[in-house]
Amino acid sequence: MKVQMPHEYQIKNGQTVETIAGRAEAIAKAKEVSARTWRPVGVERNDGRVKMQFRRGSLLIYRYDTHDRR
Repeated sequence: MKVQMPHEYQIKNGQTVETIAGRAEAIAKAKEVSARTWRPVGVERNDGRVKMQFRRGSLLIYRYDTHDRR
C-alpha cells in the first residue's frame, strides 16, 4: 500500500507567503492569521486544485477544481 504524503498549501497574506504541509494545519494557520486582520487570507494547494479564502477567522470562499485544467 502506498503512503500518500500530505499536500502542501500556500497561505497568502498580503505580501507574505507561507508554505505548510497538511490541510488541517494550513486551515488552522489561515484562521489564526485572518482573525487578526480585516484583509482576506488566501490558501491554495500546491497543485492549484483547492483554493480557500478566510476573513476574520472564518471561511469565506471554497473552490475545488474537479476537472484537469490542461
